[in-house]
Amino acid sequence: MKKTVVIIGVNGKTRTALANELAKAGYRLLVAGSDPTQYSRLYRYIKTNIPEAEIEEVACEKEACWEADMIVLAISRNAFPELVEKVKEVSTQKTVLCLSDDKTGNYFPFSEAQEIQQLLPFSKVVAAFNNGLSTEMLIAGDDKESVQQVATIVEAAGYEPIVAECLSTIKTL
Repeated sequence: MKKTVVIIGVNGKTRTALANELAKAGYRLLVAGSDPTQYSRLYRYIKTNIPEAEIEEVACEKEACWEADMIVLAISRNAFPELVEKVKEVSTQKTVLCLSDDKTGNYFPFSEAQEIQQLLPFSKVVAAFNNGLSTEMLIAGDDKESVQQVATIVEAAGYEPIVAECLSTIKTL
């Protein structure tokens, strides 16, 4: 059975590279968010580059997360609390990837991922960060299988995964 991944948000180059790699690998993709023009742009990009990709636009984040096996959050830190509340009941036992590719080097998703793990205690939260200046992607999470799944996808997307010990041991960076 084909795995489904929902991508919520508009977090630039890394989000696009991961979506592209997931589509090439045969995942079913759902793109969702509060701004249809943003997720429509990703949809068109994937369909143009991989016409056979199974990808859908979904207006409701909760509905998209309900269908997904993995949830990728490529959103601003201000949007986390509201979105987490929306998807709380449909994210149990799913990998929730907090993704960032901040070019300024000022944003690290690990403190938010720790907070999200507390808010979603039955989800498998993983954080991934690329500063936009290198090909390294720092990855941390407490569920080893989910971390390995993310590392594999990240590597396929052209990044060098650097896996930290676990999310709970990373202090706020």
